[in-house]
Amino acid sequence: MSKLRTFVGTYTKKEGHVEGKADGVYSCLFDSASGELKVTHDAVPSINPSYLAVSPDGLTLYAANEMFEDLCDPHATLSAFRIGGETMLKKLNEVSSNGIAPCYVTTDRAGRFLYGVNYKSGSVFVVPLGEEGLLRDVMQLIQHEGSGPTSDQDGPHAHSIYLDSNEQHAVVPDKGADQVFVYSIRESNGKLVKVSSLRLPEGAGPRHFAFHPSGQWGYVLNEINSTITSCLWKDGRLVPFETTTTLPSDFDGRNSTADIHISPDGRFLYASNRGHDSLAAFHVDLTMGGLVLIGFFPAQGRVPRGFVIDPSGKWLLCANQN
Repeated sequence: MSKLRTFVGTYTKKEGHVEGKADGVYSCLFDSASGELKVTHDAVPSINPSYLAVSPDGLTLYAANEMFEDLCDPHATLSAFRIGGETMLKKLNEVSSNGIAPCYVTTDRAGRFLYGVNYKSGSVFVVPLGEEGLLRDVMQLIQHEGSGPTSDQDGPHAHSIYLDSNEQHAVVPDKGADQVFVYSIRESNGKLVKVSSLRLPEGAGPRHFAFHPSGQWGYVLNEINSTITSCLWKDGRLVPFETTTTLPSDFDGRNSTADIHISPDGRFLYASNRGHDSLAAFHVDLTMGGLVLIGFFPAQGRVPRGFVIDPSGKWLLCANQN
């Protein structure tokens, strides 16, 4: 099937880092044969639905409503939407995220739990999912600790969460603490238990992460110093073995990285640069896991933030925030 349902998260309010002039969650169709991306419906109203996740059965869309202090009463929210025919969305419900500025959500394969992070308050949450994809109240909230040397690291800022292929562990990069926390996942109730952490160099600012499809390696994208830390992955531990810049050697402007993904066949890794406004592309050494630079490609817009690779590995769809 060449037509893929595609959803775009946005900012609807002015924040310190963005103007926020959108209307909510946008529904689109992507033609993987031609590469055409077309908006199919008016946006469904939602406040700052900055990050989205689709349920495993494809019937429900979840959004992290990235509300900061001026919008919180007293906490930000998470939203669930029913996905109808031709990508139409209908809001199901919303619940408190028990924190400020949630910026990432994901589900387990069975669709039992929603996992996510509150960026501003530096916490990790677990939400049970009810019948028809409804959100229940947060059942577990884990507060991170730590800070770093830069102005963006005044405290913990958990930025994303990733489940490994066996769903035995969850990896959480924390930009403020300069650490990547690893949790085991309890099969019985989905709760998280800390098992290890990887401390990055001061001022690195770990933001996003990618597991290699082989399960042997993991790659930490560091927002502040624009690097990728390549790690061995085994038994809930990350062991770093290489650090690679995401920028060309002659670039001397301001930059911060945003997102990182690996192609479905495991051969290529990409990272987005905000400032250089590019996508950095690398070959993955399938023997040792190291990265070999291919080049830097214009993002065709300002501040490339989130991006995805389509299931065929033929297309990369990049959201330029500004």
